[in-house]
Amino acid sequence: MEIDGFVIKFPGHSFRFRNVMAEADASGFATALDAVDVLRACGWEPLSAETVLTCVTPESAEDVSPARPHWLLARAEVPPGTIVQATRLEPVHARAERLSRPTLEGWLSSALADCGCTERDGKPEWRELRFDACRAWSGPRDWRGAQDVVRLRTDEGLLTVPLERDEQGTWLSGPRAPVSDQPPLTVLILQRWETLTLGISVNYSYWLQDGEPAAVRFKAALARLEELGWERG
Repeated sequence: MEIDGFVIKFPGHSFRFRNVMAEADASGFATALDAVDVLRACGWEPLSAETVLTCVTPESAEDVSPARPHWLLARAEVPPGTIVQATRLEPVHARAERLSRPTLEGWLSSALADCGCTERDGKPEWRELRFDACRAWSGPRDWRGAQDVVRLRTDEGLLTVPLERDEQGTWLSGPRAPVSDQPPLTVLILQRWETLTLGISVNYSYWLQDGEPAAVRFKAALARLEELGWERG
């Protein structure tokens, strides 16, 4: 059986960036979601989002966990076989037709308002925003045009990924069994002390291989992040 590519050994090939929140961006939403929009432009579409919230007080440097610290938002319909799962126990679940920027902003705002931060003078903040399930552009509509699936080599065995074609091109979605923790791309944003850390893990080989359309777009997205003030490191 012919193998079309491979899944990079967990946790994938990582790219790390740091950025200071804009002065006018008290919550850090805008700075974080600007980065998300850059990745959208290269053909990455989140199918799930998770956030971890905390409660901070003027008297203590230690975070206090609110009543509902963990929230999971998922697209109402995902491509067949795509796994959407929480990384922590008992999240507050929500669904949306599409995880657009306005949808994410509204969901994050609601989570902060409803997380149950009851500390005296406490202020809710988000510490973690992660996107584990995604749909990602792999090439134009005729990319591997004779195929309905691609077969990827993994440490857990063969991964078969259906090719999804539309007017914008060809897409791969994940994660999928037998590698249920590795979608094409994983995105994680951390917030602490008004500084954001962005981690992007590439899991499917097409986003790194010279000559692949997905790699060309991904490289351009990394350059655009740097133009917006995200520093590699």
